[in-house]
Amino acid sequence: MQRILIEVMTMLYTVCIVIGSDTASGQISTCECCSSSHCPLTVEQCSVNLDCECLWVTMSERPMCADTVVSCQDLVPCEIDNKTCTEPSSVCVNNSRCSIPVCFPIDRASSQRCPPWTTKNSVTRTDNYVLGWLNTNSIRFARYYHTASILSDGRVLIAGGFGSNGPLNSAELYDPSTELWITTGTMSVARYMHTASILADGKVLVVGGFGPMGSLNSAELYNPSTGTWTKTGSMCVARYSHTTSILNNGKILVGGGFDAGGYLQSAELYDPSSELWTNTGNMNIARSLHRACILTNGKVLVAGGSDSSGYLNSAELYDPSTGVWTKTGSMNFARHFHTASILTNGKVLVAGGFSSSGYLNSAELFDLSAGRWKITGSMSTARCYHTASILTNGRVLIAGGYNYSGYVNSVELYDLSTELWIKSDSMSNPRYSHTASILINGKVLVAAGYGDTGYLSSAELYA
Repeated sequence: MQRILIEVMTMLYTVCIVIGSDTASGQISTCECCSSSHCPLTVEQCSVNLDCECLWVTMSERPMCADTVVSCQDLVPCEIDNKTCTEPSSVCVNNSRCSIPVCFPIDRASSQRCPPWTTKNSVTRTDNYVLGWLNTNSIRFARYYHTASILSDGRVLIAGGFGSNGPLNSAELYDPSTELWITTGTMSVARYMHTASILADGKVLVVGGFGPMGSLNSAELYNPSTGTWTKTGSMCVARYSHTTSILNNGKILVGGGFDAGGYLQSAELYDPSSELWTNTGNMNIARSLHRACILTNGKVLVAGGSDSSGYLNSAELYDPSTGVWTKTGSMNFARHFHTASILTNGKVLVAGGFSSSGYLNSAELFDLSAGRWKITGSMSTARCYHTASILTNGRVLIAGGYNYSGYVNSVELYDLSTELWIKSDSMSNPRYSHTASILINGKVLVAAGYGDTGYLSSAELYA
């Protein structure tokens, strides 16, 4: 096996690769953000090219700034010493998004490809693949249509859902530091298609859903310090497939949904101080399977869904100061089972879903100042029942779902600056109706759902 010799010049940090009689050299773009081999696996930006991140070179024990837009599947592992590589023109690095040290191409670490922050080069993007997923421990009870909530201590609470024996009342906690799941207190009522909201005091409010006896109006509070659930005030109207929004005043707005009587137009407010519900203004259109977002001005945007007439493209705004809903611009495409995400510029990205024309790959942007929707780049894969997560770099991670081909494991990233989608590594398991949680370390935890093998207990990390 050929041996690679790596010489690092103290001043120029030039790396020379000697493989047999072939030698390749190039100026490496360095960085200060990653100062040791134990630096975190979160995104460490080091260049005006936002695709470049800090990686730790194991042989030289120094960081380099490299373009990480490459799939783990296209990289080979380092030698057994985790320092050398037999792959031509590459160096062994840690802290890439792969699960093991890998041989990283040196041409991706050039100062031309990754200009430092101090230069005046424009921000660029490169290839169309980004890495990567890591498997983590599975949950105890397979489920879908559950909820996931990030607690104040960084743990993730999974609650309820539907499993092989029907609706679930069980709950589990994921600890990012150990990557282990433990069971915690069970809810009083088994439920799925419910919602969960983090209150100001750190407790989790679970509302409504569908249980063994039908649609539910009950609500429960989870106390992370004791690991127990307590009943709280019940809603005025039983509902499932509704939305909940945490208002700036700390109250929880519940809107729409479905019950035994059909699609709901009503909305209610939960006051954590009194633990009571009060009716507020009705929406203009009854709807279920819609999406809701808190806008930068504190209003709540509700978009899409379905009603007795079919799929909806309508949208409306709730004003907490008046308790009144007003119509706003309609989406270009009717849809339900879509996602809605607040971007770093305050706009709302709606992606995918299902409508009368079938599964959708289209995406739209809502501009609050104009009150209008604009079509943006379409995803490569049409899907519904997927998840959307805002990453630390501002991109939106779309994962999984369902379409004509069945369960989906493909993943795409939406780039706000270009309004384009970038393909990323696929998940290990196709799944829909799963949850995606952004951990305090910047990773995204995808858990459970439904896939080719039925109800899923598997979990994965996007890092």
